[in-house]
Amino acid sequence: MVFQGILYHDEFSTLEANTAIFNILDTMKSVQQEADADLYIHALQVYSRLVHMQWHVMSHESLEVVVNLMFDHYNSNNLVSKQAGSVIARCLDKGSPTMYSVFHALQCLEYFGHHGYRPWLAKIIEGYLFSFGHHSKSHLEVSVIQEHIEYLHTSGILFNVCSILAVGDPYHLCTCKKRIKKNILSLVQIQQNASAWGECHRRLQQLLEEDGMDFFHQQTYVNGIK
Repeated sequence: MVFQGILYHDEFSTLEANTAIFNILDTMKSVQQEADADLYIHALQVYSRLVHMQWHVMSHESLEVVVNLMFDHYNSNNLVSKQAGSVIARCLDKGSPTMYSVFHALQCLEYFGHHGYRPWLAKIIEGYLFSFGHHSKSHLEVSVIQEHIEYLHTSGILFNVCSILAVGDPYHLCTCKKRIKKNILSLVQIQQNASAWGECHRRLQQLLEEDGMDFFHQQTYVNGIK
């Protein structure tokens, strides 16, 4: 009821009100994972609205909570992980330095590679890559962007990112193919001469030769990469 009341409140008019909401969300790390998924979903809906309004003041602690909620519910049938992913994607797309820091520190890209892909991951990757191709619109320092670009272009990470974009979102087939092409081209243009591309091409080619497109279809439903 508390979260529902916050969500449908017309205005977050005071700094005190916003701070109170942040504090509520921060305490969610002490809530047991077995708690009703609706509680998490309502909290994340509130958080998403706050991100839209004040993404630049989101706390490091609360963003850690959001990422860990995504991890904890990653293999569940509820919508918690998807809702958390939506918040993460929005923060990355806005170029939040705090979100980039948390995303890297909690090794999200490695996690995706080890635990299987989800259709909504493409949005997260799109947000993550946005600052790299739009330096003038990014709120990240140039040195930070360069660090992330170097990290992105390590062989395992680049393969995970490329594969996630290649999977796309099979639930939106009408736009999926065009979006996949656009995303892959955007990724290539970031640092097309990076040595990691050779290993990435080899692994993708091997997948196509051994499994055809079944791999990319199965990754939206099956956990892990062999």
